Amino acid sequence: MQSLLRAFSRCLLTALILPLGLLLISYTNASAQRQTRDERDLAVRERQLRSIGKAVRVEPDIAPPRVTLGQVKDDYEGLQLANNNVLNMISMGNAPDYRLIEEAASEIKKRAGRLKSYMLILQMVRENESRRKSLMDIEPAAIKESLMTLDGAIARLVDNPIFKNFNRVTDADGAIKARDELDDIIDLSEGIRRSARRALKLARASK
Repeated sequence: MQSLLRAFSRCLLTALILPLGLLLISYTNASAQRQTRDERDLAVRERQLRSIGKAVRVEPDIAPPRVTLGQVKDDYEGLQLANNNVLNMISMGNAPDYRLIEEAASEIKKRAGRLKSYMLILQMVRENESRRKSLMDIEPAAIKESLMTLDGAIARLVDNPIFKNFNRVTDADGAIKARDELDDIIDLSEGIRRSARRALKLARASK
């Protein structure tokens, strides 16, 4: 009888301890999961607090390029102004002012280069890979004739309709012609600039 009671007692104790053990394990696991989740939420909040007020930094090499109509207008008009300054000097019939010619040619080249870069940035045209850069060796005596040739190229560029509505270019042929004219203007103005520079050096050396 006693042995039967002892066996019953052991069974009863096991029946009570096992659920308590499972409950304790379940509570421990839930507590650990809740602690991990709380720690993760706390870390997220800390990162958010640290980021408040910080400006977003954009790397210049990945920032999208922007072209404004103001930039295009400024260079479009600046190129013509520099050309007109030279033409006015020629029309007066005085001796060539090589300093003025050099500065004007440099300005024309800079403005034309920027106009072309805008077209490339906006994907209006692609670079003409087949074109060869042709810098003519212009003698000082031929500068006036070269300036008139440059004026003709600038006139054709100015008459190109794409500059009337630069932000809505749909004329692919007109864009290609403008690119080619700009290439000619860049090369010719650089040739004139170098020639004027040589003429200035010769004038100084002769004094």
